[in-house]
Formats: sequence, C-alpha cells, structure tokens
Amino acid sequence: MASPAIPSTARMPAPVDDRPLAEAVTIVRIILAIEKRHVTVKDAKRALLKSHDGEWHHTSKYGNRTHYYDPGAAIALLRGGN
Repeated sequence: MASPAIPSTARMPAPVDDRPLAEAVTIVRIILAIEKRHVTVKDAKRALLKSHDGEWHHTSKYGNRTHYYDPGAAIALLRGGN
C-alpha cells in the first residue's frame, strides 16, 4: 500500500522547533515519510516522550501547562541515533 502523496506546496515547520505532542507527532511522521520510512503514531509518540527534555509553556490565563517536544530529537532517535 502506497503512502499518501505530500503536495509539493505543503510547508512544514522546521523539525527543530519545539511543538505540542500532537503537532510534533505529525511532523515526525511526515519528515520520515519523505525519507520512505513508515513510522506509526505510537512509535512517533514513544520517541518524542523518550527524547522529551521537560520543556513546557503556560497555555492559558489559568496557567495550564502544555509540554513541548523536539521533533528533531525524536527523528534522530528513530533514525538510529541515541
């Protein structure tokens, strides 16, 4: 089964920018799909959680915390780096 094509007009943020988990999972999967590597959502989440450095930001007037993840670190981990 072929992977869905990514339109040439698609603009993805740089993988080194920290992102909330759902956004980071999408970035990890798209970057690796471009390299013809299939990564499941579960594997992408696992790599992001493993490489998480503890960064978080307040995301509301109530001081809710949103953890931010580095897609670049997760991609390196999934490519075989440490």
